[in-house]
Amino acid sequence: MGRRDPLRLLSLPVYGRAAAPMIAIPESSHAITKFCGFQSDGYLPSSEVLMKHTASVTSLFPVEASGPDLVASELVAILPRAQLAKCYAFQLSHLAGPLYPRVQRVFGGAHAPLYLLTDRTRRSVWNAVLAAHHPAGDMRQLRTQLLETKSGTLLKQAFGGLPRGFLTILKKSGETGLDPDFYHFWHRYLTDHPEDFPVVAARGIFDAKLTDHMHGLPPALARLPIVGRFQSKEVRRLVEVMTWMHGGRPDPAIWADLAIRLIAGENPLNILTKITDKLTFPSPYITGDHRFRHISSIRDLKQTAMRFENCLGEPHSLQAGLRGYLQFYEYHDGKDLLVVSISAEPPFGFMVSDIRLKDNELPEQAQLDRITKALAEHAVIERRSVLGVIRDWDLPDHDEDIFAPDF
Repeated sequence: MGRRDPLRLLSLPVYGRAAAPMIAIPESSHAITKFCGFQSDGYLPSSEVLMKHTASVTSLFPVEASGPDLVASELVAILPRAQLAKCYAFQLSHLAGPLYPRVQRVFGGAHAPLYLLTDRTRRSVWNAVLAAHHPAGDMRQLRTQLLETKSGTLLKQAFGGLPRGFLTILKKSGETGLDPDFYHFWHRYLTDHPEDFPVVAARGIFDAKLTDHMHGLPPALARLPIVGRFQSKEVRRLVEVMTWMHGGRPDPAIWADLAIRLIAGENPLNILTKITDKLTFPSPYITGDHRFRHISSIRDLKQTAMRFENCLGEPHSLQAGLRGYLQFYEYHDGKDLLVVSISAEPPFGFMVSDIRLKDNELPEQAQLDRITKALAEHAVIERRSVLGVIRDWDLPDHDEDIFAPDF
């Protein structure tokens, strides 16, 4: 057989074109049929199948320039001398990944090289088709369809439709097969959100990690314009905090509103900060006294901390004010401007906690006496807690210990 004869057997129409008649394989091509996986069938599909499959093994041949035609030619020449493996299960399981049980049904045994040598993009289409439905029926017929049918047609038949961008995602899904859920999720996603195609086109990789992250978000937030813009931990923390804020079961409308803001580019931390800044503290204990202005919200306390250049804007102070453990007031009697904090001892009223000037400076004794007198008018004094006195009932009194912390 001349040099062109084997190539003629292997040179068939490009994928998607009408299939030419099946051609019987001569005895001299026994090694080729064994390698290509058609030995048991006795026939070779009349398409440029093998030349396409062998493109990925170009590096095996020491030539300066190569292509599918040249690789096929070299392969035909060298295969009769090759010591071919009897089993390709290891290679097949590695490349097929979680789809191995399905891939093995179609490309197991002598047919494995077809799957192993096929172009990555085309193989990803096969993976999606096999993920859509567990392969059943005539495997030879299914194999022929996978080899000779256009990618778009295969996907339409398997999923019932081909949304724009699905092929793009398959091209970016890596070398190995993925869990069937991956293919179903992204087909459904692009069917529901065709407007996200530009984001799909711009994104580099689609893998199991991204899919798992999307699964972990409320449906309204599981959008590529969101997860592609922000770090996964930012979106995850936003979801966690919003869930806590709404008693563990937020209304779906909350997620829909957040999605609009995130897609518009608003940062998750800024969203949370705006929400928490609006939170108000419990009602003031000291009322009706113009000298004491109650600091009534998280935003108010942060602004006060900036003006007084102290630590009241830190989380521990904000949390104490929000829970009502502490109340904060600005004291101004025309002479001094200070910040006063009083601590709650329900149901026994409040005690003096701290009195500070700007930069956390302690007031002079005259200032301190004037403010403590004003506080005493509202029954807020420096004292021990009721439970602290009971705890230390049998201990001697020491003036220097009276105002020591009780807890």
